[in-house]
Amino acid sequence: MAMYLNKGVGGSIPGTQAKEWIKTYVDENPGATRSHFFGSDIIQSILAQAGCVGIRIHYAVDDSGAQQLILVGAYENGNNIWPSKQPDSNEAGIMADQSWKCPPNCSEEP
Repeated sequence: MAMYLNKGVGGSIPGTQAKEWIKTYVDENPGATRSHFFGSDIIQSILAQAGCVGIRIHYAVDDSGAQQLILVGAYENGNNIWPSKQPDSNEAGIMADQSWKCPPNCSEEP
């Protein structure tokens, strides 16, 4: 079965519900990473790629064993926008990591 992604996937939830769910996670996982922050520049760079309809967020583990998130653009057909296999290519395939984790980079609220 073919998968078709689109820009309309996802939706908002009430702030009270979001805060409740975040609090539940924090209460059940004391000391764990609560969030990751990515700046708008890298997010906009990923979304600006030709044919990109959204961002897929992959769970990953880096070489030191730390949990990471990897942001990858996605095409409507469901495929990720991977970097070109050509070493000097300027083609699509912008991916992101290097987020700021909370803690220590947390907001005043959960």
